Amino acid sequence: MSEPTNEQMMIEQLRIEPLSATDPEIGRALWLLEGARRRLRRTLADLDEALLDWEPYPGGNSIGTLLYHIAAIEIDWLFCE
Repeated sequence: MSEPTNEQMMIEQLRIEPLSATDPEIGRALWLLEGARRRLRRTLADLDEALLDWEPYPGGNSIGTLLYHIAAIEIDWLFCE
């Protein structure tokens, strides 16, 4: 069997496989959240704390503030709704 082409590998990465959950729709949503979290962590891996805390203008949202907001919304979505 030959090695998969780059196009085939990309297609496989884009296929949504629901995580174990009682409802397939919830499993797909969890899969999407996990994928977004993985991409975000990879993107932010090399940023230092000063850059995460930097505000574009006084009182503006820093990257750290936005990350905190994302985490709070995910927790609310998972446990409160």
